[in-house]
Amino acid sequence: MDIIQRIALDVSKDGIQANVIAVQGEKGSRTLAISLRNGGAPISFGEGISAAIRGLRPDGGEIFNSCIVYTENGAYPNTVFYHVTPKNVEVAGTFLVRLEVGNAEGDVLWSPAFSITVKENPLIDSDMPKQAEYTALLEALARAESAEKAAAWHHASIEETLGDIDAALDGILAIQEKLIRGETA
Repeated sequence: MDIIQRIALDVSKDGIQANVIAVQGEKGSRTLAISLRNGGAPISFGEGISAAIRGLRPDGGEIFNSCIVYTENGAYPNTVFYHVTPKNVEVAGTFLVRLEVGNAEGDVLWSPAFSITVKENPLIDSDMPKQAEYTALLEALARAESAEKAAAWHHASIEETLGDIDAALDGILAIQEKLIRGETA
């Protein structure tokens, strides 16, 4: 399931206008739906508008990714969509990014700023098994129960076989006694 976070950025203002919070290691689950305003008035996108996210992660890694721009006649009118990539959430910390919006000639028209805060996930690189202890316990109990059922079935089968052997031996002894007494089998 994709988490869609809507933010509005005003191109007439400077500074960080929004903060997006994610967790380290989240992959393919977060999309930003960004609308732009100029002094509070919505901006309409005509043909030829492009957008990209640019910034530096806390470890110095560069982010420069294109966005999907829906024009005023698009499925999501006048909205820029950015899919947060695994590289964006690879390192914990808060960092500044800018939405660079350009025209068909390649000029940057606006570049409002927002921040991304990636919360640390201490389990992301740990040596902890990928399975929870409780799940491992349930699986071990299921295997033990299955083994117990198999042993009970084998035990019943052995008891039945021993009963058949006892009956056969009783039959043999009866025949042997008849033969000893001179009777015909």
